[in-house]
Amino acid sequence: MEKHCTPNLKFGSVNFDHSMYINIVQGSAGVSQAVVLNSSKDFSGIRNLSCSGTITGSTSIATPTLTCDTISKSGTQTMNATTLNINPTTLQLRGTTINATAAQLNYNAGVVAGSAANSKTLVLGSAGDISGINSISAASLSTSGDITCSGAINGFLGYGNQANITTVGSLTELGINSTPTNEYFSITEVHNGTSATATNATWIGNLTNNDLRFGINNSTSMILTTTGRLGVGTTSPSAPLHITGSNTYVFGAGGLTVYRLRTDAGATESALGPITYSVAAIFGGYISCTAMAMTSDRRLKRNIQPCPIDRVKRLYDSCEVKLYEWIESENRPGQEVGLIAQDLVSAHLTDLISVFYRDDIQEGDDPSLEPGKQQLNVDYSRIAAYNMKMIQHLLGEINDLRAKIDALV
Repeated sequence: MEKHCTPNLKFGSVNFDHSMYINIVQGSAGVSQAVVLNSSKDFSGIRNLSCSGTITGSTSIATPTLTCDTISKSGTQTMNATTLNINPTTLQLRGTTINATAAQLNYNAGVVAGSAANSKTLVLGSAGDISGINSISAASLSTSGDITCSGAINGFLGYGNQANITTVGSLTELGINSTPTNEYFSITEVHNGTSATATNATWIGNLTNNDLRFGINNSTSMILTTTGRLGVGTTSPSAPLHITGSNTYVFGAGGLTVYRLRTDAGATESALGPITYSVAAIFGGYISCTAMAMTSDRRLKRNIQPCPIDRVKRLYDSCEVKLYEWIESENRPGQEVGLIAQDLVSAHLTDLISVFYRDDIQEGDDPSLEPGKQQLNVDYSRIAAYNMKMIQHLLGEINDLRAKIDALV
């Protein structure tokens, strides 16, 4: 019978387990076996490696998971770990402590330079630009270049004792204390609270020979032309002040009793209100002018007929010329002479008055003669026509009397 002997190694009275040294595969880890590198000095198969000191690799460390306290290598170190779990008390990069958390460092992941993304770090592009920011909230914003806004600026745009503010675009241009390339709107010498100029003047207008326009609903409503003419409702004023159109106002609306006497085809007609008037302008005081011309072109009229003398006589028979003084709110001191508008209405001469809205006029004792918020005005230009008709009538009477006297002589 063959007998196998178990080899034993003994060094200095210490026996070594022979199983640790037999059946060893170089470069591959085995359970309870010694570690022997292969010819390339490689070794694999270690499941877990715990080191209380330092692991130093001359080339690279590549494992699925690497857990350690300190990784140190001079020169270049390459790590291809699937997961690198580091839990140091202090993390330094080239001697500088990194205080950012992992979540904060993740803000840099997937960042595209020059383009903003949600919950990502802002990185300027190669030209120093960035786009995609929806809104910015800041106490102050300073820029050395242009600010381009494709939407609206909500709030106020202003400047104090700072350098000029100028924005120039292809369609809209704004200049403050300066001149844009193609000027559309300019404000200079605006008072900033400390007397900006000697006269502390505010100036709005064009430095070039162009009209100044004011518009509503993308249409010009008022214009100041290069010739100094102001047009309201027209873009081609033919006088220094040209107002076109009028606002209709109804006297006697709401069931108020108003009378109107007129002639129609030679017949005298009396009608109930309401009566509508057209008002082009309202003045709170006197109008001073060298002359006043009324439109009276035959081509602009129709139903032309003689005015009956009975209608004209009603003015002289029913209305008395009065002396009066204005109340304090009208700011017209002194005594004046004229007619009372309500007397003309009572005499059924409403064609000699005009009416326009006035908020501070209170309703009188007789709402039909003194309606609330409606101011009555005497049209003295029409009364002049009444006077001419009466003068013509009186001249006719005089001629008739002269003829009778001549017949008696």
